[in-house]
Amino acid sequence: MTEQSSYKTNRPLRVALLCGGISNERVISLRSAEGVKAALEGCGHTVMKIDTGGPQFINEVASLDIDVVFIALHGNGGEDGTVQGMLELMGIPYIGSGVAASALAMDKMRSKLLFEAAGLMTPPAAALTRRDLALLDDSHEPEGHFAESAQGQQAQDGLGAEDTPQEGFNKELIDTLIGEIGLPSVVKPMHDGSSFGVSIVRTREELCQALLQGFEKNSELLIEAFIHGTEVTVPIIDNDTPIVLPVIEIIPTNEFYDFES
Repeated sequence: MTEQSSYKTNRPLRVALLCGGISNERVISLRSAEGVKAALEGCGHTVMKIDTGGPQFINEVASLDIDVVFIALHGNGGEDGTVQGMLELMGIPYIGSGVAASALAMDKMRSKLLFEAAGLMTPPAAALTRRDLALLDDSHEPEGHFAESAQGQQAQDGLGAEDTPQEGFNKELIDTLIGEIGLPSVVKPMHDGSSFGVSIVRTREELCQALLQGFEKNSELLIEAFIHGTEVTVPIIDNDTPIVLPVIEIIPTNEFYDFES
């Protein structure tokens, strides 16, 4: 195992610190950046903090004389490979995983399939789009008040009447989800941070409500069986000689490690 002292640089570095951005986790990213900036400056490095909330940040990064970019962005536009790809095209080195790993990590279903291909156990799950919840024919009754919501969401998406049925959520699909995945289950955005927009549901009504709320801001959702247990995170750094940092147990103040926690 490589000694941690090997990460000390021969000279102070000029670091562009990307933060903020346009995702739902913008506020958290700005907080993260303050901690990163203080730590880097405490080691003697020069830090230039750049908010990526607008397209002008690209020119700002290109104009700087920097050694490396530290990506302190959270969520879409920061952890999904887009910024990483831009920096690679610009020939600027950056901290963290590359384009492919970042993109896969932000796609919960594709990550899940890779885990399963590697022989790891994952909970039963289903991936859903807004159209999956539309009734298949006119013979079904809408699922409560969700018919009106489905029509409102269709208008938001700019979909025509021929694109999405008007009657409401598919009751048979809700039954299938409960039958195959079970309750309690977890509803989460397919492409977003690990804790943002996550709901633990224990009843049919809670499942429908979570789907309704989830599709207000997301085009795809993942539903998984709820697994109760101890939650840990294991940081790993370096490429050629990986170093495993101490295991951290997450003990949230709320029911689970949600966005507020």
